[in-house]
Amino acid sequence: MKKNYYPTFILENFFQNPDNIFNYSKTLKFFKPKKNQNWKGVRTKSFHLINRELFDYIILKILSVYYDFSFHNVKYLNAHIMFHKIDLKDSLNFDKKHAYTHRDIDAELAGVIYLNKKINEETGTNIFDDNKNKIIKVSNSYNTLVCYDAKKIHGINNILDKERLTIVIFIGKIEIEKNINERLNGYRYL
Repeated sequence: MKKNYYPTFILENFFQNPDNIFNYSKTLKFFKPKKNQNWKGVRTKSFHLINRELFDYIILKILSVYYDFSFHNVKYLNAHIMFHKIDLKDSLNFDKKHAYTHRDIDAELAGVIYLNKKINEETGTNIFDDNKNKIIKVSNSYNTLVCYDAKKIHGINNILDKERLTIVIFIGKIEIEKNINERLNGYRYL
């Protein structure tokens, strides 16, 4: 298992006008997973196919937390960002047991932006250590991003009777001169 280069972070008030993003989600078509996909609910096409400006905004804002663009040339590959809806019915009808807690094996960095206007700590995200001990519990708080190393075990807390609307983020490969731990470990205490 690779060393965790991407510490978990939470960023409130991610969008300046989150209601516009919420309303935009209502204009898009959602799709069920294909047989080989291991997620429940429905998702839109990736933003890079339908709204490149929004896609770039999200990617660059997230990467700017980890990297200082004035010092690092950052490239990302195989990134996907989509609206994702799930409700209790989707959970009950889902038969792939490994999706509840999982690792995103095709990504280096993953994240969720919550778009439910009513805060619900029970429909957020849990993050676990390698021994499957819960180390972080994030509430489903409107317009809040949680971003984490995609190799960390994580999963949805719980699905109640309300629909959960999020934006899910997967960045497959990040190429950089130095990663965050190499940069931070370069500082010496005198």
